[in-house]
Amino acid sequence: MKNKTKSFFLICLIIFAFALGAVFVFSEPCFTVQPAQSESKILQQVDAESIIFLTVPLYHHEDSYKLLLVNEEYPKLLEEGAKKIVPAYGRVPLSTSEIQLEEETLLQAEKMFTAAAEAGITNLVVTSGYRIKQEQEKLYREAKNKKYVARPGTSEHELGLALDIQVLRSITALKTKRWLAQHAHKYGFIMRYPQEKVAHTGKPYEPWHYRYVGNPHAAVIYESGFCLEEYIAALEPGNFYQAAFAGKKYLLYRVKAQGNYLPVPQGRNYWFSSDGTGHYIVTAEIGLE
Repeated sequence: MKNKTKSFFLICLIIFAFALGAVFVFSEPCFTVQPAQSESKILQQVDAESIIFLTVPLYHHEDSYKLLLVNEEYPKLLEEGAKKIVPAYGRVPLSTSEIQLEEETLLQAEKMFTAAAEAGITNLVVTSGYRIKQEQEKLYREAKNKKYVARPGTSEHELGLALDIQVLRSITALKTKRWLAQHAHKYGFIMRYPQEKVAHTGKPYEPWHYRYVGNPHAAVIYESGFCLEEYIAALEPGNFYQAAFAGKKYLLYRVKAQGNYLPVPQGRNYWFSSDGTGHYIVTAEIGLE
């Protein structure tokens, strides 16, 4: 009788363990992006009177497009050759060898996947990257549920700055998703369509879709709890902002071009991105923390 009782409890324990594992493997938990360990200070408005500005011709400097807003309100297609698109094969885990990404986006994705592997995260795979216009048109035309497929001209995949990252089914899937949500910003990536931001993005929750915006922007977006639409709106034209990341301080401001010229800080390393709304966001290094 005792042996039968022990056997019964053993069977129950096995069934319970299996059910618990099934919950972790097959459930699709919703992740609210919340800061882990901070590497940046949240956006601070500052006085830039001590900085000398000069104007430079726009065509002398490459637009990075890192902060370009692309959605139904601001559709955008880049001219062919505007961004350098390179093969991702052999550099990050892929679902197919044909996937390509913008050059800097791929470099940072490579660093992120390396860091993930060092943390014991090995069940991440990139399932989609850069798409040419014709490919996006075909996807949209053939999609049975267009809720998750952007209309051509409104997809970030057409920039080469977005990648879909899937978590392979395993007992560690939950841990993997959490790691990605909490660490992607360190490499310049943001979860583009969080569940709590549907009203702002106009897109359903897509925990697999990550967008490269670079730093310090990704860190500020992550720590502030913004989506990209909110972040761009927070950079009010006429104001200057300061953020810090990885030991450096940055001056950020959003401005319209003056004719074909853009005001930039003299003697500073800087880069800029059109934001899709008719403005440019300028990022300049202004010192160490």
